[in-house]
Amino acid sequence: MGSQTERLRSAGGKSYLNSLLSLIFFALLAWVLYVLVPVQWANYQFEQAMEHEALYAGPQRRYASDIQRTLLLKAAELKLPIGAKALKIVRTTNQVEIEAVYEVPVTLFGFTYRWKQNPKVERAIYYY
Repeated sequence: MGSQTERLRSAGGKSYLNSLLSLIFFALLAWVLYVLVPVQWANYQFEQAMEHEALYAGPQRRYASDIQRTLLLKAAELKLPIGAKALKIVRTTNQVEIEAVYEVPVTLFGFTYRWKQNPKVERAIYYY
């Protein structure tokens, strides 16, 4: 009987340790997602704003300076470190190209990582 209770206690200790390690792992995973998801969401929203500006550049007769101003306001709203030099907008009679090159600082475990982003949008201009 004594050896059987020792085995049960030993198994219970292993189960407790596995549960504790699993809890620590999932807590760290949740924290990393808590830090990274908002940054990626802001990048996604900015890229969608680029798509929108490129799509309506023709019908609304938007110049490159108007597109740049709108995108810089959107970047400031999303708290993205994008300046006028980071945006490249080329508008011809039948096409618009918008490119942004920037880095978003992300701090994980005391280390700051520079997350590089380079969204690019090319659209043909259609006049209605």
